[in-house]
Amino acid sequence: MPESDAPVTEAQGDKATDSGKTPAADGEQKTTQVDNQASQSPTPSGQVEADSTTSPITTPNVEYVKHPLQNEWQLWFWKNIPNGTWEDGLLRVAKFKTVEDFWSLYHHIETASRLSHGSDYSLFKDDIQPMWEDERNREGGRWLFTIPKMFKPSDGESAKLKHGELIESMWLEVLLCLIGEAFGDHSDQICGAVLNIRPKQDKIAIWTSNCKDRTAVNEIGKLLKERTKFHDFITYESHKETATKKSSTAKFMMKL
Repeated sequence: MPESDAPVTEAQGDKATDSGKTPAADGEQKTTQVDNQASQSPTPSGQVEADSTTSPITTPNVEYVKHPLQNEWQLWFWKNIPNGTWEDGLLRVAKFKTVEDFWSLYHHIETASRLSHGSDYSLFKDDIQPMWEDERNREGGRWLFTIPKMFKPSDGESAKLKHGELIESMWLEVLLCLIGEAFGDHSDQICGAVLNIRPKQDKIAIWTSNCKDRTAVNEIGKLLKERTKFHDFITYESHKETATKKSSTAKFMMKL
């Protein structure tokens, strides 16, 4: 995934006074004063003990309530390992199922713009793995955002930072759409999202479970483009087409 001081009350003891002038009254008053002083004498730790008329200090129980999400989510990290399989580079990072745990996780991991080339973040519902072969993904597809790195090394650090800010804001907006069930009746179609950081262009893909449900796919794509404020076109392609493509691009089913 984001992510109080209790009031303390103390009752004060009543202070007794006596207006009598007789020796007996004076004696009783002195005895009372001594007793009061003795009851408030310092303890060995240097603190003053309260007398029997003082109420104990109480701290009410404070219950911290977290806000549950509709689904539990798993964050994954992938890094290319030379001579290793794709699965060798895949790591589970953490699970979360409340708003607060999401923000806690989000603020304690590396930001999207600081990931090294050849790295991926994936956020999927807890029972779905971020791979085409998973049963929930097999018949699905993905909406694909492609964000070229238009800057050159000679453009300076500001151009790189501007691109990084764009990636971070788009990725966060996608995450919020997912965990917030922003797609209404079509939210059950959502499997997860993947962020790819590459040398020439970065990609954000939102995976759905049924590529043949064109109404749901179209509505999901329109909302994503609106929420991310992405001005270029996005494409939807089935996982089967992506898995069998012979070039860097797959034949897309939709374009927005």
